[in-house]
Amino acid sequence: MVNKNSQKYRILKHLKRHRRITSMEAFTKFNATRLSGIIYNLRDDGFIINTERIVKNGKSFGRYYLIENDTNESLLTQYFLQDWAVING
Repeated sequence: MVNKNSQKYRILKHLKRHRRITSMEAFTKFNATRLSGIIYNLRDDGFIINTERIVKNGKSFGRYYLIENDTNESLLTQYFLQDWAVING
């Protein structure tokens, strides 16, 4: 069952819309302190997510990108259709 209030769900929805996210965005928007763990779980679900290392003001962080391809689009469709089915039962 899909939990619409979970950080994983909300971050996946953000990635679906914006295609990328950083740890700072995840913390600010979703109060998610372990984005790398959420990304790990999404990858484990089959999503293809790339990581870009960014260095800014001497600090290093990752920016995660949801790749636009058939695999991800199919998984997104399945995931959000499941959500729609739960809501509309």
